[in-house]
Amino acid sequence: MATQTKGSSSEHSRQQSNDVVGVAPPDAVAVRAYELFQARGGEPGRDLDDWLRAEQELQGARRQ
Repeated sequence: MATQTKGSSSEHSRQQSNDVVGVAPPDAVAVRAYELFQARGGEPGRDLDDWLRAEQELQGARRQ
């Protein structure tokens, strides 16, 4: 009988909950937020704006 490790079960549950509520995975948001940061020349001080925009873009993409 195969058993899952606690870590993989937790990760699987987190992924399922993200799918249910349409939330983009944090790693994907972080990557997109960094891309936005770079696209505007690396100007500091707008990290929250970048993060929120990245979330919005990725959530919109997941709905389509």
